[in-house]
Formats: sequence, C-alpha cells, structure tokens
Amino acid sequence: MVQINPLNLTGPSQIQFGAIPMGIGRVGNPSIIIKRNFRYILEIYTPYGLIPRHYVQLAARPQLETEELEVSFLNQTTWFPGRSKWQPINVTYLDTNDYTMQALYDWIVSIYNFQNKTYTQTEKLGWDSTGVLTMVDGCGTLLERWEFGSMWPTSVNFGELSNVDSEPSKIELTLRFSDVTHLTNGCSPTG
Repeated sequence: MVQINPLNLTGPSQIQFGAIPMGIGRVGNPSIIIKRNFRYILEIYTPYGLIPRHYVQLAARPQLETEELEVSFLNQTTWFPGRSKWQPINVTYLDTNDYTMQALYDWIVSIYNFQNKTYTQTEKLGWDSTGVLTMVDGCGTLLERWEFGSMWPTSVNFGELSNVDSEPSKIELTLRFSDVTHLTNGCSPTG
C-alpha cells in the first residue's frame, strides 16, 4: 500500500504557509499599461464600403463560450470541454446624415431589403464583412486587435425617439461572425 504524505506535495496543490505581500504588485510598474474601455476603434469593411469608426458609441470584445461534455461512469461524473462558439457582439452607432454612414444602411439592406416590395436577400458576397476592433494606449499605439470574419447583423434597432431629452439618435446592432483572429502587442494568452 502506498502512503501519500500531504506535506511533500509539489506543484500548485502544495500547501504553503507564511505572510502574503500586501503591495499592488506589478500594477504600479510604469511599464504596465492598463487597457482602457474608451480607447478602442471599430471599423467594419463591408462590400459597400467602410463603416467609419468615428460614429461608434459602444462596442464589445468577443465572448467565447465552451459547452460542457458530461461523462458518467460507475458512481462518478466528470466534465470535459466540448464545442466552443463565439457569441454575437453589440455595437451602437450615433445616427447621422453623414454620407459615410451609407455603407451601414446598404449593408443592413443586403441582409433584408425592406426598401422595396420584393424583400430580397443577397448571397454571401453581398453581406460578408470583416470587423476590426483595435484597442490602443494613450498615444494610439496598438495594444490589442480582434478581427471578426464573415460578420453580418442579426438584429438592427433604429432606436427610440423622445421629446423629453436631448439624447442623440442611435442605431443598435447585434453582429454575428464566424471567424476570430486575435493579436496582442507585448503579451500572449499563455503568459
């Protein structure tokens, strides 16, 4: 019979005793840049032209969800990672009469043409777009870049109107995509 002495364990499960340093660690290091939510650029390249970045009010980085695969055997159950899929992102644009926003309207109509009575829908060449979300530091230097391939709007909300406030009109989109490429400057997911 093999006996295990818990005091001789190695690795992350090893029990350690002692004082924990109470400083802020590397957070205070001048070379560490904390990414800011307001320092981002989103551009969408559609078959109808570029949807400009300067009217994006809200955007999001992607969310990845992985299914759980449950495996049962005898009197025990364990789990494994299953399929992963990217969740759609939400984007809010300020609605303007700038001609550069025409690409957004043309892209929306390519999915479902509500401007005429035929209600046509284009093939992939008509809606297939690429979104590029870039996070930068205070000097505009790249910190993080996401590329979303085969992007298209699944939901379009042309917004609520009101006589009781001075808020600008907005267009809210839910965007689905199939492919994601991630690039960072100076760090990697594995550390």
